[in-house]
Amino acid sequence: MNPIHKRFNYQALISNVRDLASSVTVRVPTFRGGVQVRPDKEKTQEMTIADYMDPKEDLVYPLTDAYGNTFTALVAVGDKVQRDQIIAETEEGLPLYSSVSGTVKDIAMKLTAYADKVRSIIVENDHAYTTADRPFTPESYKELPEEEIRLRIRAAGIIEPTSKMFLDQMLQGAEASQIHTVLIDGAETEPEMSAAYRLMLEDSWRIVNGIRVLTKLFPKAEAVLCIADDKPKAIEVMGDYIDHEADHIRVEIVRCKYPQHHPLMLAETVLHEEVSDVSDLLSHGILIISVDTAIAISRAVTQGRPLQRCIVTLSGDCLESPRNYRVRIGTSVKELVENGGVPVREAAKVILGGPITGTVLQDLDVPITKSTACILLMSEESAHQMEESHCIRCGRCVAACPMGLAPYFLEKLVTKRDWKRFESSGGMTCIECGACSFVCPARRKVGISVMKGKTMINERRDLKLRAEAERYAEARFDSTPEEDER
Repeated sequence: MNPIHKRFNYQALISNVRDLASSVTVRVPTFRGGVQVRPDKEKTQEMTIADYMDPKEDLVYPLTDAYGNTFTALVAVGDKVQRDQIIAETEEGLPLYSSVSGTVKDIAMKLTAYADKVRSIIVENDHAYTTADRPFTPESYKELPEEEIRLRIRAAGIIEPTSKMFLDQMLQGAEASQIHTVLIDGAETEPEMSAAYRLMLEDSWRIVNGIRVLTKLFPKAEAVLCIADDKPKAIEVMGDYIDHEADHIRVEIVRCKYPQHHPLMLAETVLHEEVSDVSDLLSHGILIISVDTAIAISRAVTQGRPLQRCIVTLSGDCLESPRNYRVRIGTSVKELVENGGVPVREAAKVILGGPITGTVLQDLDVPITKSTACILLMSEESAHQMEESHCIRCGRCVAACPMGLAPYFLEKLVTKRDWKRFESSGGMTCIECGACSFVCPARRKVGISVMKGKTMINERRDLKLRAEAERYAEARFDSTPEEDER
């Protein structure tokens, strides 16, 4: 452990950060590109997280999630289920839990925010919240062997949104790598979203406890909690909870610049390592999780509790009292909107996610899932978009791209359907942060065009793989035993 981190004066550093604009001695690290955005978090970040944990309507659990994981139902229509009961699992045995007790009302096609309709388990809540027997009893992580810690994390069904993977899959990948750094994302630089900030203030000890569990699994690794410089209170609170004499944990203050919270940008800022894809981080010895995942790890390992709730920022200028809510997974977005934030006027647009990367919802009757972090209700005035005009080749999108791409050129290649040059120009390394569209003075949807290009290429690859598999199967079917031997 570097001695500079053992006794650190966070109060002095926070004071320096506040005076950063006039200071010449303090440099807050950042990454290339990116954009300065107005946070717009004032309405929600100073209010404690409220509970909306007793949903009145049916809960919906999609059997295909936002990250492409497919589950097989383990229950049938009419079955009684309990809270924390496994109701579905993947082919690898990773679980999906019911967040309430009640009755399986139906297994049918239901609308989701990330797909049209997918097969889903619909549970009628009996409001008793009878809890199923848990396979693990509460224990201190210090007394648990490494193998059982991994089993408890696997059994909890934790999904890490930064990597779009089950945490268990990440840890399995990490076993083969020499993990030298665990980064915990507390930057939260997309506007409106403030759930991570509130968790750092209200659940600090659980975050630190979850980080300590990971440092036990990776004893050679240093854990770095990354917090943006616009969150001095969180920096102070988290710093007070860390025992710098005993923990391999330090707080790293990063600049509040979008998209600093992205895993690749954190790796570049803190470790000065440029990685082209999130899936390559483990091979570089880097494990990145969110602060909420750290809490889920603490609950899973020390209490034996699965993941069955998420923290959602409910915000926008259509709400009288925007706030962060603790919500059961499976709750309807429509129900939370109608009962949570007290709408004062009709929303012209509802966005699931942040204002830059979120998805516009055409129908609010979709379930809240593990990946849901923010719901924005925007008025006609705030949702108004200027009409697109021709690209003026100003280069702002190039300067803003954190991956060093030329988004205006990639958009042109997509229009021409020149997929070969799109790939050779780095189009597939786009992280889909939307910074290019955000800064475009012509209001062109550059980011969406690049995303479409990536989708088209992936679809072409899938078709090619399927065609090759079919040709191989036909060749095998037509071959003779003698040819097979050769």
